[in-house]
Amino acid sequence: MVNIKLALSYLNRQRGKTLSLILSIAIAIFVCVISVSFSNGIINKLSIVDGIKENE
Repeated sequence: MVNIKLALSYLNRQRGKTLSLILSIAIAIFVCVISVSFSNGIINKLSIVDGIKENE
């Protein structure tokens, strides 16, 4: 009976670690997507400014 309780507590601890790992990965992916879209927006604005300067 003690072994079953130990196994269940171990599984619960592992599940918590797994969930936190998945959450950390999801946050990292979200930050990467936001930064890429932000940098693409900046690049587009800069290319528009360059195009305006070339037309002048």
